[in-house]
Amino acid sequence: MSAFSLPPGLTARPLTLADAPAAFAVTAEQERHDLGSVEVEEADLLSDWQRPSYDLGSSSVAVLDGDRMVAYAEHLGEERYDAAVLPSYRGRGVGLLGLLVALVLLPG
Repeated sequence: MSAFSLPPGLTARPLTLADAPAAFAVTAEQERHDLGSVEVEEADLLSDWQRPSYDLGSSSVAVLDGDRMVAYAEHLGEERYDAAVLPSYRGRGVGLLGLLVALVLLPG
């Protein structure tokens, strides 16, 4: 990830299963802001992340402000990507960074 730079004060690392509540919170806040309702459930994330064929650590990135997750991106296979950014962090390049990192993580 050294080819990309984060805005000051933010860090990045791969997602872990323990990040499901935080990733859900980011997704829910984004959906509530954009759609007016929350369509995803935390169980949806865990279902994808726990597939035997999926390697969460090598296919994802979480963006953190201190201990708080503010964005994440993941490559779930084929042409499927998921990403979410807290609305209050939009316009800072955080989402684009997450997507770019997810693209770099593509196998092959």
